[in-house]
Amino acid sequence: MVRKRELYSSAIRSRLMIRDALLELMSEKNFESISVSEIMKRADLVRRTFYAHYKTKEDIITQYIDSLINDSLDHVLNGVIKCNGSMALVYFRLWNDHKDFITLLKDNNQLVLLNNFHKYINYVHEQSNVFINMGLSSGASKYAAKFYAGAMWSVLSQWIETGMEETPEELSDLLYELFGVSQEYGCNNS
Repeated sequence: MVRKRELYSSAIRSRLMIRDALLELMSEKNFESISVSEIMKRADLVRRTFYAHYKTKEDIITQYIDSLINDSLDHVLNGVIKCNGSMALVYFRLWNDHKDFITLLKDNNQLVLLNNFHKYINYVHEQSNVFINMGLSSGASKYAAKFYAGAMWSVLSQWIETGMEETPEELSDLLYELFGVSQEYGCNNS
Protein backbone atom coordinates (compact mmCIF):
# COMPACT_ATOMS: atom_id res chain seq x y z
CA MET A 1 0.00 0.00 0.00
CA VAL A 2 2.84 2.41 0.79
CA ARG A 3 4.36 1.79 -2.64
CA LYS A 4 1.10 2.70 -4.38
CA ARG A 5 0.88 5.95 -2.41
CA GLU A 6 4.49 6.78 -3.30
CA LEU A 7 3.80 6.23 -7.00
CA TYR A 8 0.73 8.45 -6.82
CA SER A 9 2.67 11.21 -5.05
CA SER A 10 5.47 10.89 -7.57
CA ALA A 11 3.04 11.19 -10.49
CA ILE A 12 1.43 14.29 -8.99
CA ARG A 13 4.83 15.83 -8.36
CA SER A 14 5.93 15.07 -11.94
CA ARG A 15 2.79 16.65 -13.42
CA LEU A 16 3.27 19.76 -11.29
CA MET A 17 6.91 20.03 -12.35
CA ILE A 18 5.96 19.66 -16.01
CA ARG A 19 3.18 22.25 -15.71
CA ASP A 20 5.41 24.74 -13.91
CA ALA A 21 8.17 24.25 -16.47
CA LEU A 22 5.77 24.90 -19.36
CA LEU A 23 4.32 28.02 -17.71
CA GLU A 24 7.82 29.36 -17.08
CA LEU A 25 8.79 28.74 -20.69
CA MET A 26 5.57 30.39 -21.91
CA SER A 27 6.60 33.55 -20.08
CA GLU A 28 9.90 33.51 -21.99
CA LYS A 29 8.88 32.44 -25.49
CA ASN A 30 5.93 31.57 -27.70
CA PHE A 31 3.98 28.41 -26.86
CA GLU A 32 4.25 27.09 -30.41
CA SER A 33 8.03 27.20 -30.34
CA ILE A 34 8.35 25.32 -27.03
CA SER A 35 9.35 21.70 -27.48
CA VAL A 36 8.61 18.75 -25.21
CA SER A 37 12.35 18.36 -24.78
CA GLU A 38 12.64 21.94 -23.49
CA ILE A 39 9.80 21.40 -21.05
CA MET A 40 11.34 18.24 -19.70
CA LYS A 41 14.78 19.78 -19.46
CA ARG A 42 13.34 22.69 -17.50
CA ALA A 43 11.39 20.26 -15.28
CA ASP A 44 14.54 18.18 -14.80
CA LEU A 45 12.67 15.03 -15.83
CA VAL A 46 13.19 12.47 -18.57
CA ARG A 47 11.20 12.80 -21.79
CA ARG A 48 9.27 9.55 -21.32
CA THR A 49 7.75 11.01 -18.13
CA PHE A 50 5.98 13.57 -20.31
CA TYR A 51 4.35 10.85 -22.39
CA ALA A 52 3.37 8.90 -19.29
CA HIS A 53 1.10 11.82 -18.39
CA TYR A 54 0.34 13.78 -21.58
CA LYS A 55 -0.02 13.46 -25.32
CA THR A 56 0.43 17.14 -26.17
CA LYS A 57 1.55 20.43 -24.63
CA GLU A 58 -2.07 21.59 -24.76
CA ASP A 59 -2.97 18.69 -22.48
CA ILE A 60 -0.81 20.24 -19.76
CA ILE A 61 -2.71 23.52 -19.94
CA THR A 62 -6.07 21.79 -20.21
CA GLN A 63 -5.36 19.69 -17.13
CA TYR A 64 -4.37 22.82 -15.21
CA ILE A 65 -7.55 24.62 -16.31
CA ASP A 66 -9.58 21.56 -15.30
CA SER A 67 -8.00 21.55 -11.84
CA LEU A 68 -8.70 25.26 -11.32
CA ILE A 69 -12.33 24.90 -12.39
CA ASN A 70 -12.90 21.68 -10.46
CA ASP A 71 -11.54 23.24 -7.27
CA SER A 72 -13.80 26.25 -7.74
CA LEU A 73 -16.89 24.16 -8.46
CA ASP A 74 -16.19 21.82 -5.55
CA HIS A 75 -16.10 24.85 -3.25
CA VAL A 76 -19.43 26.04 -4.65
CA LEU A 77 -21.12 22.64 -4.40
CA ASN A 78 -19.82 22.18 -0.85
CA GLY A 79 -20.99 25.64 0.20
CA VAL A 80 -17.48 27.04 0.80
CA ILE A 81 -18.07 29.78 -1.78
CA LYS A 82 -21.43 31.51 -1.88
CA CYS A 83 -22.47 32.66 -5.34
CA ASN A 84 -26.17 33.43 -4.95
CA GLY A 85 -26.93 30.79 -7.56
CA SER A 86 -24.85 32.52 -10.22
CA MET A 87 -22.59 30.18 -12.15
CA ALA A 88 -21.40 33.22 -14.10
CA LEU A 89 -20.20 34.91 -10.93
CA VAL A 90 -18.21 31.81 -9.95
CA TYR A 91 -16.75 31.65 -13.46
CA PHE A 92 -15.71 35.31 -13.54
CA ARG A 93 -14.32 35.19 -9.98
CA LEU A 94 -12.19 32.20 -10.94
CA TRP A 95 -10.61 33.92 -13.93
CA ASN A 96 -10.26 37.21 -12.08
CA ASP A 97 -8.22 35.33 -9.46
CA HIS A 98 -6.00 33.95 -12.24
CA LYS A 99 -5.39 37.04 -14.36
CA ASP A 100 -1.68 36.25 -14.69
CA PHE A 101 -2.50 32.84 -16.14
CA ILE A 102 -5.03 34.35 -18.55
CA THR A 103 -2.48 36.93 -19.65
CA LEU A 104 0.02 34.14 -20.28
CA LEU A 105 -2.54 32.28 -22.39
CA LYS A 106 -3.43 35.46 -24.28
CA ASP A 107 0.22 36.31 -24.96
CA ASN A 108 0.70 32.79 -26.34
CA ASN A 109 -2.50 32.70 -28.44
CA GLN A 110 -3.93 29.89 -26.31
CA LEU A 111 -7.10 31.48 -24.90
CA VAL A 112 -9.16 28.99 -26.85
CA LEU A 113 -8.17 26.39 -24.24
CA LEU A 114 -10.49 28.17 -21.80
CA ASN A 115 -13.50 27.62 -24.05
CA ASN A 116 -14.76 24.33 -22.65
CA PHE A 117 -16.85 25.38 -19.68
CA HIS A 118 -20.04 23.66 -20.86
CA LYS A 119 -18.86 20.32 -19.46
CA TYR A 120 -18.59 21.89 -16.00
CA ILE A 121 -22.04 23.42 -16.25
CA ASN A 122 -23.35 19.95 -17.09
CA TYR A 123 -21.51 18.60 -14.04
CA VAL A 124 -23.16 21.20 -11.78
CA HIS A 125 -26.52 20.36 -13.33
CA GLU A 126 -25.97 16.66 -12.62
CA GLN A 127 -25.13 17.48 -9.00
CA SER A 128 -27.93 19.94 -8.31
CA ASN A 129 -30.49 19.82 -11.16
CA VAL A 130 -29.86 23.47 -11.90
CA PHE A 131 -31.71 23.45 -15.25
CA ILE A 132 -34.80 21.86 -13.72
CA ASN A 133 -34.69 24.42 -10.90
CA MET A 134 -34.51 27.17 -13.54
CA GLY A 135 -37.74 25.84 -15.04
CA LEU A 136 -36.19 24.91 -18.39
CA SER A 137 -37.95 22.39 -20.59
CA SER A 138 -36.16 19.16 -21.42
CA GLY A 139 -35.52 20.54 -24.93
CA ALA A 140 -33.94 23.73 -23.58
CA SER A 141 -32.00 21.77 -20.95
CA LYS A 142 -30.33 19.81 -23.73
CA TYR A 143 -28.76 23.03 -25.06
CA ALA A 144 -28.45 25.04 -21.86
CA ALA A 145 -24.87 24.17 -20.91
CA LYS A 146 -23.49 25.13 -24.32
CA PHE A 147 -25.64 28.28 -24.42
CA TYR A 148 -24.58 29.58 -21.02
CA ALA A 149 -20.95 28.54 -21.47
CA GLY A 150 -20.85 30.27 -24.85
CA ALA A 151 -22.28 33.46 -23.39
CA MET A 152 -19.82 33.42 -20.48
CA TRP A 153 -16.93 32.69 -22.85
CA SER A 154 -17.92 35.63 -25.05
CA VAL A 155 -18.06 38.02 -22.11
CA LEU A 156 -14.76 36.64 -20.76
CA SER A 157 -13.12 37.14 -24.16
CA GLN A 158 -14.30 40.73 -24.37
CA TRP A 159 -13.15 41.35 -20.78
CA ILE A 160 -9.67 40.06 -21.66
CA GLU A 161 -9.52 42.10 -24.89
CA THR A 162 -10.47 45.30 -23.06
CA GLY A 163 -7.95 45.04 -20.23
CA MET A 164 -9.73 43.02 -17.52
CA GLU A 165 -10.95 46.07 -15.62
CA GLU A 166 -14.44 45.06 -14.50
CA THR A 167 -15.02 43.06 -11.34
CA PRO A 168 -16.52 39.56 -11.47
CA GLU A 169 -19.72 41.02 -10.03
CA GLU A 170 -19.89 43.63 -12.79
CA LEU A 171 -19.29 40.97 -15.46
CA SER A 172 -22.00 38.75 -14.01
CA ASP A 173 -24.43 41.69 -13.91
CA LEU A 174 -23.57 42.58 -17.53
CA LEU A 175 -24.22 39.02 -18.63
CA TYR A 176 -27.62 38.91 -16.95
CA GLU A 177 -28.49 42.32 -18.39
CA LEU A 178 -27.67 40.95 -21.84
CA PHE A 179 -29.88 37.89 -21.23
CA GLY A 180 -32.74 40.17 -20.18
CA VAL A 181 -32.41 42.44 -23.20
CA SER A 182 -32.19 39.49 -25.59
CA GLN A 183 -35.42 38.07 -24.15
CA GLU A 184 -37.19 41.43 -24.25
CA TYR A 185 -36.22 42.15 -27.86
CA GLY A 186 -36.43 38.63 -29.25
CA CYS A 187 -38.56 37.78 -32.27
CA ASN A 188 -42.28 37.76 -31.73
CA ASN A 189 -44.09 35.19 -33.83
CA SER A 190 -47.52 36.80 -33.49
